[in-house]
Amino acid sequence: MRVSTSMIYQAGSDAIGRQQAELLATQQRISLNRRMLTAADDPAAASQALSISTAKARNAQYDANINVARDALMTDETTLSQVTDVLQGIRTLAVNGGSGTLADADRGSIADNLTGQLAQLIGLANTRGGDGSYLFSGYALGTQPFVQTATGVAYQGDQGQRLLDVGSGRSMPISENGDSVFMRGASGNGSFATAPAAGNLGSGVIDAGAVTDPAAINGHSYQIVFTSATNYDVIDLAAPAPPLSTGNAYVPGNAIALPGTGIQVTITGQLAQLMGGQAGADSRAGEGSTFWFTARVQRGHGIVPPGPPPETGDAETQLRLHHRGAKLLLAEDNA
Repeated sequence: MRVSTSMIYQAGSDAIGRQQAELLATQQRISLNRRMLTAADDPAAASQALSISTAKARNAQYDANINVARDALMTDETTLSQVTDVLQGIRTLAVNGGSGTLADADRGSIADNLTGQLAQLIGLANTRGGDGSYLFSGYALGTQPFVQTATGVAYQGDQGQRLLDVGSGRSMPISENGDSVFMRGASGNGSFATAPAAGNLGSGVIDAGAVTDPAAINGHSYQIVFTSATNYDVIDLAAPAPPLSTGNAYVPGNAIALPGTGIQVTITGQLAQLMGGQAGADSRAGEGSTFWFTARVQRGHGIVPPGPPPETGDAETQLRLHHRGAKLLLAEDNA
C-alpha cells in the first residue's frame, strides 16, 4: 500500500480533531462536575444514575406530601377542637335548661343561645382549608358540605376520604367526610332511641331502654299504646296489624319487654315504690297517659339541734369516709 503525503496530513488532522473533542469533553465534565455527559459514555452507570434520580425525585415528592398532610391534619384538628368546645357549651346550656327554677324568659334566652351555637357549629363544619377546598365534603372539594334546612341540617358532600402518598406503598388519610364526622352520632342508648309519640300529652317518663337480645333487633320502630291505666298494647309500625301484643298488664317500675324484639324499656313508677307509695297512669285514647305517684314521708319534729363542728378536710374525702355505699334520694319541689 502506498502512503501518500496527503494521507499523512489527513491522519494528523484527524488525531488533532479527536484530541480537541476529548479536551472539550474533559472541560465539560470538570465544569459540570459530572463523569458522564451522555448515556453513551457509560450505559450501565447511566441506567443506575437514572434510577437514583427517579428515586430522589419521588422522595422529594413524598416529603412535600408529608408537609401537605401535616398542614391538612393540623387544620382538621384545630377545627374539631373548636367543634368540641361548641358541643360542650351546648351540653352546658341543655343541662341548665332542665332546671325547674327557670322562667319562660330564661328558657327563651337559652333557646336563642342554642340557635347561635348551632350556626357556629355549621360554620365550623363548612370550614375551608388553605387551598380553598372544604375540609369535610369528601371528594367534592368545591361543594359546601352542610346547609341548614327547615327540619335541621342536610349533608351535601359525598362519602369519600382523601388519601395522600407519603411513602412507598403507604398512603395517609388527610380528610374525613362530614357524614361520618357529624351525622353518625349514636342516639338513645347506642342501639335504639326512645321518645314520646307526636301529640302525646301525657306526663309519663320512659328510660333509654336496654338490649336483651342483640340478634333479635331488626331495625323496626315500635309503639307502646296504653289502652287503660293498667294495660297496654305493643305495635310494630312496620306491620301495625295485628299488634305485636295486646292487653299487657302494666306494673309500675317493671320493665316492659317488647316480645320478639330483643329490647325492653321502663316507664316511671319505681321511685314511688321505693318511697313506700304507689304509681299509676290515667290514659286517654289519642292523647297519651298521665303517670302519677304517691310517697310516704315522716312529719318533722321541730328544729334539728346543732351538731358537732364540721370536720375539716376535703368534702369528697369526708363523704367517702363516713357514707361509703349509702344511697341518696333527692326530691325537688318545683311548685
